[in-house]
Amino acid sequence: DLPGLLWRTCTGKADVFCVNTDAFGGKSLLGLITAFMSQREAFYLYPVVNAQTISVVDFPMLTVENQEQLSALYSRTSEALGRDVLWPAIVKILGNYGGSHNFFMAPQLDYADENQPSGEFITFYRQGIERLSGTLGLSLQQRSEKPLAEICRENAAFLAENMPEYVFTAASVTREQLAELASAGPLPAPLERVTLLMTDADDTEPLMAFVNEETLAVSYTTDGYVHESMDDLRLMCIETALGMNNQKVELSQAFYPAQGEDWNTLNLRWSRGDTYQKPYRDFDAVTVYGLDERVRTFLSVDYAAALEEDVLTLEVTNGVEGASFVLRLIGREVLQAEGGEYTRLSDTAYLLRPEGAQMKLHLRQLNVITDAPDTYQEVIKK
Repeated sequence: DLPGLLWRTCTGKADVFCVNTDAFGGKSLLGLITAFMSQREAFYLYPVVNAQTISVVDFPMLTVENQEQLSALYSRTSEALGRDVLWPAIVKILGNYGGSHNFFMAPQLDYADENQPSGEFITFYRQGIERLSGTLGLSLQQRSEKPLAEICRENAAFLAENMPEYVFTAASVTREQLAELASAGPLPAPLERVTLLMTDADDTEPLMAFVNEETLAVSYTTDGYVHESMDDLRLMCIETALGMNNQKVELSQAFYPAQGEDWNTLNLRWSRGDTYQKPYRDFDAVTVYGLDERVRTFLSVDYAAALEEDVLTLEVTNGVEGASFVLRLIGREVLQAEGGEYTRLSDTAYLLRPEGAQMKLHLRQLNVITDAPDTYQEVIKK
């Protein structure tokens, strides 16, 4: 027989856990370590972000681009494709996923051509996004190779003319752009009021970190078009550790489709993905602005927990407002709570939402036989 992929042994008072596979590399290891820790004691309590987001990146796109290919595939310009085909489909799919509607507008994708963005449909999209109770951020991703400083200058001029009253506080950038912005000091226009930068996943970089004193960078964790077994494992692990999933749906792939990757194919792949999200619906679906707030709370929270007999007391001393925790129990279940709310996630796990600085949970031991009204003995299972 082959050895187990995951196994555990005890040496004295020490627990030894073994990972005999490379399937849990990168950020997936966060969930595995969390699961190991939850097996060491009668209870294990830890903070989570408690946020599920979907970000539609590079949409709306406001420039007529890639006209020859799009005319051959869709018999439409990029503007007509976005308005008549992509927008209705996006609204339907987001409705199936439920809850989080975030858009990162791309004034252009190809900054090297002569075509310029148009503000003609900005009102159409803004009104539609508002009806969805969604959010609108800015995407700086590109199909060209123009320097970031020039992209920022062009977008700042366009937005000053077409959206002078709108303040962008969230943007989607590539990893390379993030590194450049982090080393450049104050963020340039039109990013000067941005407090959240969403960026692509990178196992060598943190999932969340401060770029400067005011601006937070958070990684996307899943690709809306890809749902293979290892992607599902990664999703499960990050949800286990952080209660967080940030799905990215990149619409530039519809405007610049690869061979065999037109919108019909992408639409079908994205539509099927809600199946993988269903096990985590007890976590909150939020906007990227809600994600910003919850990540800041997660990074700042201080807490302590103690179990006395069958009462678990959670004390939160920093980051009280909006904090969430996961509680994992062995041999007990929650009966009721004081000072907060709880949701049962599984047979052994609970999502806790304290309403103040203290939350008490009344527990009940499982697998017991009552000998008399005031006594009990544990059942030993062989």
